[in-house]
Amino acid sequence: MTIYGFLRLTFAPLFKALFRLEVSSIYRGNGKGMIVISNHCSNLDPIALGLAIEPPLSFMAKIEMFKNPLIASFISACGAFPVQRGGGGRPAIDAAVAQARAGKMVAMFPEGTRSRDGEMAPFKAGAAIIALEAGVPILPVFIQGSFGVLPRGRFFPRWGSRLSVRIGMPIDPAPFLDGPDGIVLLTERCREALEELKS
Repeated sequence: MTIYGFLRLTFAPLFKALFRLEVSSIYRGNGKGMIVISNHCSNLDPIALGLAIEPPLSFMAKIEMFKNPLIASFISACGAFPVQRGGGGRPAIDAAVAQARAGKMVAMFPEGTRSRDGEMAPFKAGAAIIALEAGVPILPVFIQGSFGVLPRGRFFPRWGSRLSVRIGMPIDPAPFLDGPDGIVLLTERCREALEELKS
C-alpha cells in the first residue's frame, strides 16, 4: 500500500466523523488523466478533495519543498509534484500537462487562492490551458461548507460542522480547441459547472 493510500485509509474515518463529510457524485472515474477543479474557501479543501475522489490526486508544490530529501519523499508519495516558480506560470503549466498526459488526476483551484467571503472569485485560465494542451477533460467539484468550518484567518476548525463534496460530469475541452476565444470560453464553462453544482 502506498503512503497516499495508507493516509487515506486511516485518516478518512476521522475526518468524516469530525466534519460529517458527505460526497455525492454523478460520475465514476475511468482511471485516465484529468484536471480536477474546485472552489477554494479553506485549507481543508485539498483534504476534502483527496478523500472524495478515489484515484490519487496530484497537487502542485513549490520546488523548494523538495530540497529536503525526507520531505520530498513524503510529499511525493502523497501526490505532490515540483513546480518552479516564475517564468510567467509556464513551468507550472508544463509540469501539470506532463502529469495529466501521464494519466494523473491533477487537482487545481482556478480562483488561485482562498476566498475571503465564501463566494467564488474570478477564475484564472490555468486549468483550461492545461486541459487543452494535455487533451484531457476537466472534472468540476464543488465543496460546500468549508468556509464555515475553517475560513481564511481562522486557526482552529469548527468541529462537527458539515462538509459536502459534489462531483459533476467531466467537461470535454475538444469543442473549445478551435477559435481564438477557446481558453476564455472553457474557463467560463468551468465556472458555470461549479455554479450548477452549488445550486
